Amino acid sequence: EKVELARNSAPSADKLTYQTAQSDIFVGGDCVTGPKFAIDAIAAGKQGALFGLESMLTINGGKGKFVGGLCGAPGINAVILGAGMVGRAALQVLHALGAKCTVMDVNMGALRHIGELYGDSVDTCMCNRQAIQALLPKTDLIINAVRWPKQRKDFLITKEMLKLMEEGKIGVLITKDLSRLGRNYVQVGNYTDFIFPRYGVRYIAINDSFDSIFK
Repeated sequence: EKVELARNSAPSADKLTYQTAQSDIFVGGDCVTGPKFAIDAIAAGKQGALFGLESMLTINGGKGKFVGGLCGAPGINAVILGAGMVGRAALQVLHALGAKCTVMDVNMGALRHIGELYGDSVDTCMCNRQAIQALLPKTDLIINAVRWPKQRKDFLITKEMLKLMEEGKIGVLITKDLSRLGRNYVQVGNYTDFIFPRYGVRYIAINDSFDSIFK
């Protein structure tokens, strides 16, 4: 038997299980999403950067900092976790508007590429908990663009690290979707319903159309 194809010539499969009409065949990855994934990733990064800047406005409870600084006042410090499509798209927006950006990744090649594109105007750093924790006290905006394996139970930003938010140093946390925040539904709900509101943090999951300011 043959696997049925959709109108876009991609394999036709169940959107939840990725099972085709032939019960023993499952599909996924680029053969299903095609170039749409890349477009969505770029859009998510740019939207995340703009949503984050919106959250920095005083009318939204932010510090009211001008992105690139104004009349001697410092601009915002942004940390982008991940130098993939989403992270690079967010960087493109923030850098163009004058924000001081630091990009973190575990891939030296990806960080080297950022350096080649932006030179000394963008800082790069290997991504790990210690490095993130060192940057958090002076960070105004953090964008999480890391694709985290579903089977992992540890996360780059821990509950202990979130205590830095009490000082008002972070106004918004942005991830591509809710799964980047956590895999446990109850635990994610604890963050979105209690921890983030307590510390005055706006959380946005772009692909899930979730914005805590409207919750």
